[in-house]
Amino acid sequence: MTSIYSTGTVSVTNGDAVVTGSGTAWAVALVTGGSFSCAGLSIPIVSVDSDTSLTLAYPWPGATAAGAAYAIQRDNSDAANVVDLYDKMSRVLQQLGLAGIHPDADGTIADRDAITLGTSDKGFIFLYAEPGFDLAFYRWSGTAWQGPFDVQGEKGDAGTPGLGVGGYGLPLGGTKGQFLTKASSVDGAAQWAAGREVLTAARTYYVGYNLGAVAISIANPAVVTKNGHGLVADSRVAFTILPKTKTATISVASPAVVTMANTFAAGQPIVFQSTGALPKGVTAGTTYYVIATGLSGASFQFSATPGGAAINTSAPTVTISQASPGVVTETGHGRAVGDAIRFATTGALPTGLAVGTTYFIKTVLDANTYTVAATPEGAAINTTSAGSGTHTIVQFGTHYLSETGTLPTGVTEGQEYYVLAAGLTANTFQFSATSGGAAIITTGSTAGTIAARTGSDNNDGLTYSQTGAFLTVQKAIDTAVALDLSIYDVVILVDSGVYAGAIPKNTVGSGIVYIRGKNLDLFSTTLTAVAGSTISACFNGFDGFFAKYKCEYLTMSAPAAGAYAIYANSGTVFFGNINFKAVGSVHVGIGAGGFAQATEDYMISGGAPGAHLNATDGGQIRAQSKTITIVGLPTMPFANASRVGTILANGDTFGGISKGARYNVTLNGVVYSGTGSATYFPGSSAGAAGSGGQYT
Repeated sequence: MTSIYSTGTVSVTNGDAVVTGSGTAWAVALVTGGSFSCAGLSIPIVSVDSDTSLTLAYPWPGATAAGAAYAIQRDNSDAANVVDLYDKMSRVLQQLGLAGIHPDADGTIADRDAITLGTSDKGFIFLYAEPGFDLAFYRWSGTAWQGPFDVQGEKGDAGTPGLGVGGYGLPLGGTKGQFLTKASSVDGAAQWAAGREVLTAARTYYVGYNLGAVAISIANPAVVTKNGHGLVADSRVAFTILPKTKTATISVASPAVVTMANTFAAGQPIVFQSTGALPKGVTAGTTYYVIATGLSGASFQFSATPGGAAINTSAPTVTISQASPGVVTETGHGRAVGDAIRFATTGALPTGLAVGTTYFIKTVLDANTYTVAATPEGAAINTTSAGSGTHTIVQFGTHYLSETGTLPTGVTEGQEYYVLAAGLTANTFQFSATSGGAAIITTGSTAGTIAARTGSDNNDGLTYSQTGAFLTVQKAIDTAVALDLSIYDVVILVDSGVYAGAIPKNTVGSGIVYIRGKNLDLFSTTLTAVAGSTISACFNGFDGFFAKYKCEYLTMSAPAAGAYAIYANSGTVFFGNINFKAVGSVHVGIGAGGFAQATEDYMISGGAPGAHLNATDGGQIRAQSKTITIVGLPTMPFANASRVGTILANGDTFGGISKGARYNVTLNGVVYSGTGSATYFPGSSAGAAGSGGQYT
């Protein structure tokens, strides 16, 4: 092959790497590279693109010219091709040698045809090797050449998949941090999958976004009015009466005046509770109504019916006999066994009684008389002197006032409805129980402040907004447990409102998952029971989990039969700043190696027929050195342990009164009070220990 090629003429342009030929026929002449020279300049060729176009290694530095003479020196390109050919021949010869085939000669077809062979040369093998053509070999039959035969043989059996596309190694695609999984039952089928995100800092997720106060019409269909609500068709929305709870003082007067900072309007429903006893004339748990008379931002009066007469309160005067037992006479007392009372006097109480001490109604003798005891289960007190002065029964303890109200009939508190496209405006919307379903119809009436919340489990939960917050607590937990927590915590901030509780799941890493009321109080955020495989609970860990969770700044309400506030098997749950309302079974139940610990003070405002604390099957509960506020005289056994369950509750301070057994410990269970006092725990009847149970 001639090393210099100069057929035709070329055009070059200063600063352009493309050379255009005229009559050059580069591709036909098998020019594949080399050095291009023109006007005294020489530049390597990167590629020959066609008969009339080639590309230089860098832009033409000379003057622009057309129809110019040129030359291409092909020696270096041909040498590279020869080297490549020799490499291929070497590999082929090696492979043929391994197969027992040894070529007798090699070269071009012209080289083959120049060989003189006869019948005695049968079996002569010639390897065809020429730049630009596939390798092949020919066999002399004795009279003629047979072939060509491909160097590559027939396809063999599939081998074990390895690295590369279709193997278990590294197929195309994927992103940083992903790993391979088996894509199907077919051997070698692999796909990229995302791994767990590893936290490098604490993470916060938001559940619920509060839209504020709304109005719901009593109509067919019901219409919700909220200016600038920002909702769209199929947005989720739930309604609640926000139970704003504060401490309050109630005067003993006619009419009674409640002193408390407020923004009430006349007709606002309210409910009172107390850790002790309300003044005579006010009943705990009864709904009253703010009246216009005397209403200010600092105080108000209230009535038994909307717009009714103001309530009067009193500290009733009593007489106390000197007797065994002493008999208290209070005209029309209306009291029941177990009620708590305190006495005051202008002189001296009969010997056996003391001012500021809490006593309990022991026996109701008739509508006007009763006896008292130092503890609900204790003996009636004997009095040994007549005393002096005027004796009265006074209110005591801390009083709590909660705003309450009524949703219209047809609307369930906490249920997550769907916004309908029909009737949707910037300030109003209709809603249904299902996506695109029938609009809700409301009847009855409303009272109090109705609040609405929204959110979506299709959001990422990372911002507190309509388009950021999750709808449910469970979605936030499911998102958290998909992470590798490493050493960091995840905080789930739940906005005010009523929400279904959640089922905890296993986590990766040593961090804690917090379920925390966003307003950081005991009343704004309520969790209700959610069903698991066996029980219902607000925090339902009955099926077991291996992780650490903490519940705080929440109200837990689960009044259905058999329901719990907290239950945990095998896992760990911390709790504090919780308001335990009425449940159908137990407030805190731990079993099967589970562990629960009160890390802050908390409140009990509802009963638990099973127990407040219940540890079984090796479970342990620690509620030590805490202040436990008891509101509204709830009924519950306080501490039950059995089947090697343990409750450690030493050093606690109990603010309030409850009814029920103080403790019950059986079957090698342990309840540790630190004192062993029979009256350490609150309650109205004595505790019991049996069948190997220990109370210390």
